[in-house]
Amino acid sequence: EESGTMNLFFVIDETVITPPLSDSILDGVTRDSLLTLAREMGYAVEERKVSVTEVLKALGEGRSVEAFGAGTAAVVAPISVIGVDGDLYHLPTYSSGSVMFRLKKSLDAIRTGKAEDRWGWNFVL
Repeated sequence: EESGTMNLFFVIDETVITPPLSDSILDGVTRDSLLTLAREMGYAVEERKVSVTEVLKALGEGRSVEAFGAGTAAVVAPISVIGVDGDLYHLPTYSSGSVMFRLKKSLDAIRTGKAEDRWGWNFVL
């Protein structure tokens, strides 16, 4: 559900999926920002539980699968390997056209003032 102080995201066939908020899921600012941007960019967004079986099935079917953590320090951290019961499952190499990188690029542009902050996320100090 969550890694350290990061929220976990999967993208399966360009649908952005992250577990719903609960007592064990961080109500992260970066999580909320990425979900807002994903919707704004036209991606389907689902806040639901994601099983390892679902992810491995999608990989096995050759579908587009991305995985990443999101949090304040790293913003977006790609996941390239998923380990299950001693087996390693490698995710495809991410390109600049991946959903994850598009979301990161958009959020970085807002954070650095290169894009309009329509949500009031930035504060001038």
